[in-house]
Amino acid sequence: MKQSFAKLINISIDKEYDKLLLEISDIITQQDYKRALEICNLKTEITKGLADKYLVPGYLDFAERLIKKDAVLRNKLKESHFERIERGVQVLEVH
Repeated sequence: MKQSFAKLINISIDKEYDKLLLEISDIITQQDYKRALEICNLKTEITKGLADKYLVPGYLDFAERLIKKDAVLRNKLKESHFERIERGVQVLEVH
């Protein structure tokens, strides 16, 4: 137990910080918005701040209008993010 605990506290904060900065830099360089949302717990700040500034002013409204107008996009979003929910609803309807 002592060894396991020692491993937990034997973390180089500077090394982890540098690793995270490198990942963030890579995300910015590649403009990988999806990956940014995966690692960031400040999603509102990204969608309302950075997306408005660097992608499209009024990004959330723009995205909502785009999703409402584009059936193909709606289906892609359903498949990639809501497939499990949809299957769960179907299972509930059967029972």
